[in-house]
Amino acid sequence: MPQILIRYPVVLLLLLLVLLLAGCGQKSSQVDPKGDRVDVVTLPKFGLDPHWGGREIPTEIRQQREALLQGLAERKAEPNDFALEVTETGWNAMAEADFNTAMRRFNQAWLVQPQTPYAIMGMAMVVFERDGDVKGGLMLMQSLEQPLAEDGFYWINRASMKKRSGMHSEALEDFQRAARIAPDNTIVVKSLAELFHVTQNYPAACAMLTKARGMNVDMDAQIARSIEQKSSSSCSPA
Repeated sequence: MPQILIRYPVVLLLLLLVLLLAGCGQKSSQVDPKGDRVDVVTLPKFGLDPHWGGREIPTEIRQQREALLQGLAERKAEPNDFALEVTETGWNAMAEADFNTAMRRFNQAWLVQPQTPYAIMGMAMVVFERDGDVKGGLMLMQSLEQPLAEDGFYWINRASMKKRSGMHSEALEDFQRAARIAPDNTIVVKSLAELFHVTQNYPAACAMLTKARGMNVDMDAQIARSIEQKSSSSCSPA
């Protein structure tokens, strides 16, 4: 399990709730949607130096990186430790829906340690949530599939982006990946019931609804009734 997930599980859960609650953060009219974004969208292989929107990183950004690394070297601080620290600060800012601070912190982590996957995941969520850029957010998120393939939170966040964007079949696939890692996660169980219903797989929706009720998951009453009617079952735990 990734180190940051062990250290910061509560922060990650708070961030997940931020993503799942539509409209939780008001977009600032002062924000330039791409003014503070490191668009890590061209990762041919995780671990390679990302590019800025498909172009080489601008000179001023490289200078910022060099200055940060020099400052860390002077203080005898490890770049990886710094990256983890500012990433945690970014997640905390996200939990407060302070997307601008979060993006700055994720950028700082990326500048000194491009291999920090949770910083890039944070960027993806800011791009999606604050900027309303579905394509950009998902490109960033999907660039992390290799390093975070066994991370349930990664698949839940990625699937939630797709679900909120109306990409129901794609969201269903990602939630099924999440279910293999975290089968009893309440968000996973509820979302699978809803998505099986939307994609008209009513027996599977009924099975998930039964599981959700057994776990006391709060389901939408109208969706639950529809699942029962269309699956011709009570969908209740034995």
